[in-house]
Amino acid sequence: MKSKTKPYNLFLIVALIFSSSVYFFSNKNNSIDIHLHDTYFVIAYTQVIWLLALIAITIWILYVITNKFLYSIKLVWVHTISTIVALTLIAITLWLLKHNNGITRQYYDISNNNINTFDGYEKIIGIVLVLLVVVQIVFIVNFIIGLIKLGKKIS
Repeated sequence: MKSKTKPYNLFLIVALIFSSSVYFFSNKNNSIDIHLHDTYFVIAYTQVIWLLALIAITIWILYVITNKFLYSIKLVWVHTISTIVALTLIAITLWLLKHNNGITRQYYDISNNNINTFDGYEKIIGIVLVLLVVVQIVFIVNFIIGLIKLGKKIS
């Protein structure tokens, strides 16, 4: 793989790492509880990791399709590195949330406000998810500028 001219191939490597890590580090009974207002969402840890791998594969496919129209390789590098860091931070934070150093997974009485045991992890995941979405604008800008420059060359 040409890593200097095609850094987006790192997405394929990251997707392979995520998908293979599901088999090595996961237990079928592990899940992640997301508390939003008065609702709990219980999602299997393996499904979240598969989703992260799917995101990486989707971005890689987008780069393979649109590579000829992109404006700057530097913007590709910025997008690639920042997206991979964000996906990795999500996976690591969820892993830390899953392995919570001996804290039992209990649901406490809401009236005592003891339910915020994992509030710090949820804030980290929320911030990283927002940054992940914002970073995708770099790809869109790179693609649009590339199309504009290509249109000027043709005419």
